[in-house]
Amino acid sequence: MIRYISIAALLVTISFPATSAEIGLGVDLGGSSYLSMPIRTARYIIEPFVFHESTDDEEPLYSTHNLYRYAYSNSSDVSSLGVGIYKHDSFTGKILFNYGLNFGYSRKKVTSVNEYHRVIDQYNDYEYLDRRSHNLEGDGFFIAPRLGFEYKAHDKIYLGIGAVITYKKMELKGSNDKYEYSYNSSLGGYEEKYSSIETSTDDSSVHTGMFVMARIYL
Repeated sequence: MIRYISIAALLVTISFPATSAEIGLGVDLGGSSYLSMPIRTARYIIEPFVFHESTDDEEPLYSTHNLYRYAYSNSSDVSSLGVGIYKHDSFTGKILFNYGLNFGYSRKKVTSVNEYHRVIDQYNDYEYLDRRSHNLEGDGFFIAPRLGFEYKAHDKIYLGIGAVITYKKMELKGSNDKYEYSYNSSLGGYEEKYSSIETSTDDSSVHTGMFVMARIYL
């Protein structure tokens, strides 16, 4: 994805004389995997960026003597490629005010598994397993008005803080899968069942957030 940032930056800088624009590197100081290539002119900041976010949640629960077990896991992976366009003005001294818009493309993958495993007694005379998984994947777009302040810490270093409202719309498609296994020693055998249903969902959301970042220009 870094290649796409470089191509976008090159196309933007063609519109400006070489002496009127500074190109740098932007990073999020809050710990997220956000990386940008800001292009700063006398009045505007044009900022191609990439962003990746992943979450994992797992919760195993066990009973006495492990006679039954419930396990839950959920993972989400989102990758975004976009560009921000901001106008900046002097606020006071070394502090600058900027406002503008982020927009771009996002791709998302979600996987969740619920598992229930039961053994009637410790001699395994009867066993039952129910596993249900939910797998979705898709893409869409986002648009995010944003405003912030920057402090000019050095001739080439700017530290910023601000707020953003993000609207994201994606279409996710996948399947709901169910697997059942049962064993009964008195009946002398086991039984397995499997089913899968295709599904799709409109994954639209609006959320607000804060950011703290640094821009370092060459």
